[in-house]
Amino acid sequence: MLQRALLVSYCFVVACGGSSSSTDASVSPDVAACQAVGSAYCARAYACLTSDQLTAYQLPATQAECVTQENADCGSAMPEPGYCKGNAQTSASAATACAADLNATSCTDFMGTPSGSDVCKTQLCAM
Repeated sequence: MLQRALLVSYCFVVACGGSSSSTDASVSPDVAACQAVGSAYCARAYACLTSDQLTAYQLPATQAECVTQENADCGSAMPEPGYCKGNAQTSASAATACAADLNATSCTDFMGTPSGSDVCKTQLCAM
């Protein structure tokens, strides 16, 4: 789903960032779900994109750095995954569904055109 990768170029400029997708008792469900989106996105990006594409989408050199970058705003009062371009996520359930969608996405689909049913595009972000 270069759809997701293309989405990066205009929607994922600075992603959800922070720590890994592991959870601990002090992390709220909204934050954990936001982190899952960033972690899943980075996993797909680094599995599917070439180094030139990663550079073009302004992603860092390593997947670990990507996760940190993508999850940076997840700890805010209203988590802001990178897909949301500064808007808050609509719910932890939408973020969890988005992360699951990303985790299940093949590289072919990841590099394709976004569909109208793309949960990350249509349900994750408050507008």
